[in-house]
Amino acid sequence: MIRTYDIATPGLGGWIDALLLLSFAYAGYENVMLPMGEVKDPRRTVPFSLAVGLLLCMAIYALIQFVVVVTVGTGHIDRPLAATASVLIGPIGAVLVTVAAMISSYGNLSAIMLATPRLTYSLAEQGDFPAPFGRVHARFRTPHVSILAFSLLTWLFAVSGTFRWALALASGAVIIIYASVCASLIRLRRIRPNADALRIPLGPLVAVVGITVAIILLSRLTLREGYLLLLTFGLASLNWIWARKRADHPVAEVKAAG
Repeated sequence: MIRTYDIATPGLGGWIDALLLLSFAYAGYENVMLPMGEVKDPRRTVPFSLAVGLLLCMAIYALIQFVVVVTVGTGHIDRPLAATASVLIGPIGAVLVTVAAMISSYGNLSAIMLATPRLTYSLAEQGDFPAPFGRVHARFRTPHVSILAFSLLTWLFAVSGTFRWALALASGAVIIIYASVCASLIRLRRIRPNADALRIPLGPLVAVVGITVAIILLSRLTLREGYLLLLTFGLASLNWIWARKRADHPVAEVKAAG
């Protein structure tokens, strides 16, 4: 099953495909939660900051899309932002937009390279991931194994398909994570009803809506993308089983280490 994600095609399918790919543009805001141990009063500041940041991104993306559509239309264009700048400003505008896109991409990659390896490092440090990922470089004091492993996997995905394929795959992975968080919220509300936590009105209902939307979006993935995500889910499940068994036998782990 191969689809080109023609999001300009009229109909509900085009809208869903657009939302699937658009998920990548809004992904990553959850990474702000990683350094929350260093933030003063995160329960008060973080929800407000996330909401404001998300609303600003929505406004900026919507305005950019409006300008592009009005300027160059909805036809197939390889570089719509550069084409729009070329029409509105001239050749120098296209160059400026291209350079800005390169800087933005570099900033995004730098942020991902900073945050994601720290996540696998933290999991390894807590015993929920293989121990090598928790190693710290003797000189630079960075989780070098996690950084190298993440860089290698990112490179393999980058060279194994097109940009749009990688975009759809990344969007699918993000959607699965968000759906899992929604399911976790429902479960935690039941087993810890009196937990001291931030609570939004109708939280379980919002979570159900989120899971439903996630299933609809995931249904638009191709078979190849679905198989890769299923393989990743299987590996994650095996790691979870391993971590649970390891936690159930701490004495044996200590003896083995000794």
